[in-house]
Amino acid sequence: MSQSLAKALSYIGEERQAEARLVKSKVGARSGVPGRRENFRAPRLRSCVIMRLAKRLGVDERVILAVSGISARTYSRRRESQEPLTEAESDRLLRIARVAAEAERIFGDPARSRRWLTHESCLLGAKPLDLLGSDIGSREVEAELMRTASGDFA
Repeated sequence: MSQSLAKALSYIGEERQAEARLVKSKVGARSGVPGRRENFRAPRLRSCVIMRLAKRLGVDERVILAVSGISARTYSRRRESQEPLTEAESDRLLRIARVAAEAERIFGDPARSRRWLTHESCLLGAKPLDLLGSDIGSREVEAELMRTASGDFA
């Protein structure tokens, strides 16, 4: 399991799932089967992760739903029936969590990283959090974080 997946799972309070996947990937590595496909698939997350991620970022659940492309009705149904999110939905939520965890690491303060993610960026032309709904947007946000980490603010 990659470190970025472990950090993202930890960021959203899924440490047990991160530990289970780590053990599973180590067992797979010992069995001589390198690069097994399931090691590169997003784990199916529980729907309560949306609420935890929204709380951690200090935003309304609807913001997380909009960015991740999950309808409120689907979320409500999954939450009531305790059905896990799909692999694609989980992957999008893990992308948000991964970038948020990296922002927290770079800024060194959860409040500063939340502020950076949820406020309009002149360089990006949008709120970084809003751009995390797509791969290309998240790459731009990550590039901006790397520039910030290196002290390049221009």
